[in-house]
Amino acid sequence: MLLVAGSLCGQLDTIRMASIGGVAEDGGLDVVALTDGDALISGYTDSNGSGTRVPWALRVDSMLQVVWQRALPVEAGGVAV
Repeated sequence: MLLVAGSLCGQLDTIRMASIGGVAEDGGLDVVALTDGDALISGYTDSNGSGTRVPWALRVDSMLQVVWQRALPVEAGGVAV
């Protein structure tokens, strides 16, 4: 489960929180705010059904609703494709 909290729109009086991910451990490592109010989050997920931790990227809107998400395939040697 990935927990995101913060004000993506720059409003200090507004805090939004969302739990994103599956039943296993998921984590966000970096958040980039986009000019349209959306945000890109990079991290990892164990909730992909493969039994291994893989890189994870997702885009959320200003209300922290998932626009899209991708678990990135990993080649031999542990390099994300």
